[in-house]
Amino acid sequence: MANWFIALPVPAASWFDALPPAPDGVRPFHRDDLHATVAFLGAVGEARARRAFEALRVEAIPAREVSLGRIVPMGPEGRWSALSAEVFDAAPVTPALADLLEGPRDRARASAEVPAERRPMRPHVTLGRVRRRGGSGARKAGLAWARSAGEIGARVVLERLALYTRAAEHEARTYTIVEARRLDG
Repeated sequence: MANWFIALPVPAASWFDALPPAPDGVRPFHRDDLHATVAFLGAVGEARARRAFEALRVEAIPAREVSLGRIVPMGPEGRWSALSAEVFDAAPVTPALADLLEGPRDRARASAEVPAERRPMRPHVTLGRVRRRGGSGARKAGLAWARSAGEIGARVVLERLALYTRAAEHEARTYTIVEARRLDG
């Protein structure tokens, strides 16, 4: 069964095109797969995933301009699997993006009957994943790639909320948007 998640699609533009090519052992994401996850639901099935997405219809999540920072590893230390750009509010805004998304994350997971997330929200945009057989050499090359990219510094507007699942095997993309809606304001 495919995994499901709710996320904010991130528009790729010149900032994405300017990234150095990912090294062997790191599978870069397609520009249309870029997103900032709000709630990872896992293999819950479509009905529960849609119920979680519907639970967020009443959420007052505003559209927001954010800045993309450095590329950092995400996952357990020493065994991380993703390289992601940190996401920060572009201007001082209250509440901060992480604080704004924790409530919706928790409501979505509860609506999908998924255990509560214990980790604090850490907004990020995954740009690539270490290939399954990449091992420590791929992680080392990935970290060098992240350092070579430096501070991305781009500003993007997060203006949609979407329900995602895995794309069909024959597609170039990894994920597909099943349903989306515009955010407030």
